[in-house]
Amino acid sequence: MVTAERIRFLRIHHNWTQKKLSEKVGESSQVISNWERGYTTPSLQNILDLADALDCTTDYLLGRSDQPFDILKKINDVLADKGFDETDFFYVYVWEELTQEEIKQVLNFFQFIRQSK
Repeated sequence: MVTAERIRFLRIHHNWTQKKLSEKVGESSQVISNWERGYTTPSLQNILDLADALDCTTDYLLGRSDQPFDILKKINDVLADKGFDETDFFYVYVWEELTQEEIKQVLNFFQFIRQSK
C-alpha cells in the first residue's frame, strides 16, 4: 500500500488530477485510480515513468526510502540551469578535506548570500 499512498501524495503535491498524471505516464486515469487505491500495482516501467513524471526516486515510490527527492540530482539540475557543470560543486575530494567547522562556514556563507538578496 506504500506505493499507492505515495503516488497519490505526490500527485496531489503537484496539484495534478489523475487525468493529468495519466497523460504524463501514458496510462488511463482509471489505471491511476487503481494504483492509488492499491487495486493494482504499477509495472517496473510504470514505476520508472511515475518517478520521472512526479520528479521523485523509484526508491521512494517503492517504499525503500522516505526521501522522495534525490537531493544531489536537484542540486545538479539547479547548477546546470545556471550554466555550471556538476564538477563545479561536487569536488568530493575537497569536501572530504574540510573539517566539520569549515563545512559549517561554507553553509553559513550560503545562508549569508541568500539572506543578502
